[in-house]
Amino acid sequence: MTKMSWMRPAALGLSTAALFALGGCSPKPAAEGSESARKWGDITFEPCALESKQGLDASKAYCAKTKVAEDAANPKSRQIELNLAWIPAENGSLKDPIVFLAGGPGQAAVEYASYARLILAQANRNRDLLLIDQRGTGESNALSCPKAEEKYELEDVQLTPAQQLEAMKVCQAEVATKADTRFYTTTDFVRDLEIVRQRLKVTQYNLVGISYGTRVAQKYAQAYPKQVRSMVLDGVVPNRLVVGGEFARQLDHALQAQDAYCAKDKSCKAEYGGNLSQRLRDLRVRLDAAPASVQVRDNATNDLKTLKIDGTRLTALVQKLAYSPEAMSILPLLIKRAEQGDYQPLGSLINATSDNSNGIEAGLFMSVVCAEDMPRWTVESATTEKDSLLGRDFRTEYDAACKFWPSGTAPKDFSATPVSQTPTLMLSGELDPVTPPAYAAEIAKFYPNGRQLTLKGSGHGSMMRGCTARLTAQFIDRGDAKSLDAKCLDSLGFIPPFTGFNGWDP
Repeated sequence: MTKMSWMRPAALGLSTAALFALGGCSPKPAAEGSESARKWGDITFEPCALESKQGLDASKAYCAKTKVAEDAANPKSRQIELNLAWIPAENGSLKDPIVFLAGGPGQAAVEYASYARLILAQANRNRDLLLIDQRGTGESNALSCPKAEEKYELEDVQLTPAQQLEAMKVCQAEVATKADTRFYTTTDFVRDLEIVRQRLKVTQYNLVGISYGTRVAQKYAQAYPKQVRSMVLDGVVPNRLVVGGEFARQLDHALQAQDAYCAKDKSCKAEYGGNLSQRLRDLRVRLDAAPASVQVRDNATNDLKTLKIDGTRLTALVQKLAYSPEAMSILPLLIKRAEQGDYQPLGSLINATSDNSNGIEAGLFMSVVCAEDMPRWTVESATTEKDSLLGRDFRTEYDAACKFWPSGTAPKDFSATPVSQTPTLMLSGELDPVTPPAYAAEIAKFYPNGRQLTLKGSGHGSMMRGCTARLTAQFIDRGDAKSLDAKCLDSLGFIPPFTGFNGWDP
C-alpha cells in the first residue's frame, strides 16, 4: 500500500471514514484441509481468508490469478496476472455476480474486501461477490514505488514541487522494470473485466462502482452494454470530469454547505459562530506566514518529535476529513482551539492521519491521469490558488510529471456520456467534497432507467449510511431503481460538531 499521497491528495477513492475503520485486506491460504478448490468457468479458485489489517473478521473467500497480455494488441507481449477474489453467495448463487470496483484511480479491490462485504452483505446473500484488482494495483502487477517511498517519505516537512517531481522520476524508473505504463488505463481495465467475464462463463455483471470505480463501471457498460444487468454508482464521476480539475472548487462548496447547516443549528451557531470556511482560510494564511510547532508521538516508534503545522498541512487534513461528516464533526473544535493559540489538538490529528494514503498506487494513478485526464485539462476546468482554500494547482503538478511518464491514449469520445438503458442507481452525499450530487444529476438524463438518491448530511461514499445498503440490495435483486421506496433515507441529516473532546453536550 503506497504512502506517496503527495501527488494526489484526495483522488477519487473510498471515504476517509471507511478507510480509517476498515483498512486493507490481505489474502492468506485457508487452513490446510478445511476446504477444496472450486472451479468457476475456466478459472480455478483456491480457498483463502481475506484478513483485515484493522482487525475485522476475516472474509472467507476463494482467490485466483488469471493471466492477460499487457498489450492487448500484441498477444505475445508481457503476460501479467490479474488478482481475483470470490465471496460466494450465502443462499446459492444466481448466475449474474456482483463486481465491486474500487476507487482511486489506484486502489485494489481485493484489499477492500472487508468494506465490500460489509456494504454488500444483503446483496451477497443471493449473488456471488467478485473483486478484481485493477492492473497496476494490489497483486495485479502493482505499479508501486518502494524506493521512492523510502527516499521521499518525509514526516516533518512537506515535499517541495522539485522534490515531488524528482520522486516521480524515481518511481517511474522503478515501475519501468516490470511494466509498460502505456497499457495501464481505464480502457485496459475494462478490457480485463470482459476477459474475466468470458473466462468465468458469466452472462452478465452487476457492477458496483465507488468513486473512480463509477468511471470504470460507466465505461464497461458503454463498451459491453448487453453484459451489464444493473449498475450502482456511489459518488458519481462524470466521463467529462478531469481528475484534480475540480478538487478545490468542490471542497469549498462542501465547506460552505457545512456552514449553512451550522447556521441553522442553535448549538453549533452558539459554540462556533458559523463561517468555518472563511475562518479556515484565515488560519491557513496565518500558518503560512508563521507555522506552528507542536510535540507529537511518532506513529511507529512512539518517540516524541516536533511537527510543523503550516497552511499546506492544515488544508490536507481538512480535505481528508471532509470526505466524512463524522470525521468533520471534530474540525470546528480544533479550529477554535487553534484560533486561541492552542495547536496541539490540531497537530495530534494531523500526525494521527499522516500514514493514511487511501491505498492508492502512485504509478497506476499517474498512468491513468496522464492518459485520460491531462490531455483534457483546460483553464476553465481548474480552480486557481487565489480562489480556494486548498490553494493547489494540480494541473502544474500533474503536467510536469506527465511530461516524462510514458502514457497511453484515451478514446476520442472519452468525455461523452451516451444514452444507456442499463438500470442504474446513483448515490450521492449532500456534503461530498469530491463527487457532489451535481455530478450524478448531470448524467442522470442519459440513464432513462436510472435514479439518483441524495443522502442528507452525507459525504463521500454513501452505502454505509442509514438504509442505503438495504436499498442497494433491493435494487440489485429487482433491477429496478424507480420502484425503490427510499423514505427510510428521510431520517438522515446534519451531524453537528463536537462541543468538547468527549463529543456533544448531554
